[in-house]
Amino acid sequence: TMTSMRKRLANARNAQKSTGPRTPVGRAKSSRNALQHGLTARDEVVSQPWLSLAVALAVEQGPDVSIDKAWIVISARYLAKLDQLRQMKAQSLTALEAQCHALSYGVADFTALRAYTILDAYERRVRSALSKRLTQSL
Repeated sequence: TMTSMRKRLANARNAQKSTGPRTPVGRAKSSRNALQHGLTARDEVVSQPWLSLAVALAVEQGPDVSIDKAWIVISARYLAKLDQLRQMKAQSLTALEAQCHALSYGVADFTALRAYTILDAYERRVRSALSKRLTQSL
């Protein structure tokens, strides 16, 4: 079916209105619209315990190995992400147990299982990236 001229003109008028955020503040705010869990965030802040652990890992390699600050920060980010994933997977398992209980009553909802599967896959990617990072720099 063809779109009527009236509808095409209305669409064109509406398209002129929806141009997205125009100010830098609005653009910065809308750039974070899809952020749900922070696992893929680019502008993450690494807390001190993770930086300390990464420094300890670097020191453990011995004085012969020179490790730069970037390696320590990136390693700390991976460690923090792995911890966050561990916590999220634990929450997901709790929800999954509740859904299994509901399933015994004939109510099927697999959102927790899907969430756990996604988190598990993401954890494998983070572990792999951390492992590659460790082997490349040592």
